[in-house]
Amino acid sequence: MAEVFSNLRDLTKPRVAILVPIHNGASYLLRTLESLDSQDYENFEVVLCDDGSSDGSLQLCLDFAKSAKHKFSLLRHAKARGPSAAVFACASFARSRADLLTLFSHDDIMLQGFLRAVVKEFRSADVAIVSGSAYLIDATERRLGAVFCPPKLQFFGRQLTSLLMVKNVIVAVGATIRVEAVDWLPEVSPFHLCEDWERWLILSVHGKARFAPEAIVLYRVHASNLSHSKDPETQVREFQDMRASLIADANFRRSLRENRSKADLFGNWLGAGLSRLHGSKGENFETWSKYVDARQGAMQPGLPSPRSSKESECETSFIGDGSRRRRPTPTHRRLGDVSRVRLQSYAETAKLVFQAFVGNVSRASRYRVD
Repeated sequence: MAEVFSNLRDLTKPRVAILVPIHNGASYLLRTLESLDSQDYENFEVVLCDDGSSDGSLQLCLDFAKSAKHKFSLLRHAKARGPSAAVFACASFARSRADLLTLFSHDDIMLQGFLRAVVKEFRSADVAIVSGSAYLIDATERRLGAVFCPPKLQFFGRQLTSLLMVKNVIVAVGATIRVEAVDWLPEVSPFHLCEDWERWLILSVHGKARFAPEAIVLYRVHASNLSHSKDPETQVREFQDMRASLIADANFRRSLRENRSKADLFGNWLGAGLSRLHGSKGENFETWSKYVDARQGAMQPGLPSPRSSKESECETSFIGDGSRRRRPTPTHRRLGDVSRVRLQSYAETAKLVFQAFVGNVSRASRYRVD
């Protein structure tokens, strides 16, 4: 497994940059900005990128930042380039200014204590990704009862790539990565529905992932969500195309390494079982087989040259230097939120292992790879 991540420059209080791509998000943007500015972790800034909005989002950001407690920086694309390009612009801007990058959305809410919980998980130098959990809310911020919660990611260690090749188990909103990861990510992804999944797969071959149960966001469900823009069949096809594209990518294949350790055998067993069990739901066992072949035929360990960190062509403004001290009403976690996500995380872990067992035992005869 390639080691590409270094220790944080400040182990006690690393600098965090919250990256927020914005496109016509004025309806919910103010609530999002308030939740970010009210975080109780002090060593952070917010980097916004207005991606060609036409609904007043840009002016809303400028007005809010004038009285914000923390520092806000604003990038602007005159024409929309897509969410992945906006994220990359923010990440490139923050590269020399931060140790950690937290990816966020313009319509969601970050609960108190999120950044503190995430930062604690980066004490080990081999951690590449930290995921929190997300409670679902509607347009009026009424909780819908459901919660997106990853399994206990620490349990899978370096075998997360095998799991991610079958199922995306990382909550995208609020996911945090090291700033060095910018070198390994594409500037623009053609897979708009699953660009986050592609991002986790790329980073998983370079480090481990961890789950922070105290890191909770409120994920807003509304008609403009990107996942509602395409039908299920199109979504499944794009998911398969994304994984096939990665498997064929020379950089990704070169970063894979096959060994016969017990942990590696467990990863193969887990992925094979889940791909068999979910084959009828669009999870293609053929894709998994190609991934196994790529691991077995991978080059000797050696790192590809990282992708160059290109500076995005966009207008930059520095706004909100923290000189004014208006602090919005904090959004606190409810009593029992953390306990619930802890229990659900263990349940998700057990569920995945059980599904892999069922898939390997009861369906192995249905799939054969020559």
